[in-house]
Amino acid sequence: MKTIAITGGIGSGKTVVSDIMRASGYPVYDSDTEAKALTAASPQIKKGLVELFGEEIYGGGVLDKTMLARHLFSDAGCRARVNAIIHPVVFSDFRRWREAQKKETVFLESAILFESGFNTLADEIWCVTAPVEVRVARVMKRNGMTRSQVEERISTQLPDEVIRQKSTHVIVNDGKVSVLSQLERYFFAAGLQKL
Repeated sequence: MKTIAITGGIGSGKTVVSDIMRASGYPVYDSDTEAKALTAASPQIKKGLVELFGEEIYGGGVLDKTMLARHLFSDAGCRARVNAIIHPVVFSDFRRWREAQKKETVFLESAILFESGFNTLADEIWCVTAPVEVRVARVMKRNGMTRSQVEERISTQLPDEVIRQKSTHVIVNDGKVSVLSQLERYFFAAGLQKL
């Protein structure tokens, strides 16, 4: 089974590409969404986070997402420790999911593909990119975040130029270039059915 990863920084438009893949009949594992669900529900993750932050991280039995985000985006060392708790569980979940699929090719969406090590599970990597100003505007509108909050999130991720260099293909999603025409080329290069 072939695994194609879709990656790119926050606001780049990974979800647009993933949605096109789903509409074309391809299974897509959204690692960010699944990681959030697993962080809220997995006993293994809960145990690790409680050991790291104390019982208050799951106040009333529910994950305090605001507290977790504050830790994640304020301290790189803390972020690494949290990721060491969460990523192995997400890896296992992805492998189970992939084994259950009936298609010869599946897609894996991840904003932190290289930081998490998920790139080791991919046969190809498609990077979605857009100018920083476009990304900031998208996230501010979508998430109701301030410019400084978005810029802080961007600063915690690998720079676009590094992601592009490590990727098989680059998809420009700036609102000017056709994403579909780029995807059609990459589908052909990957030996996949046409969109």
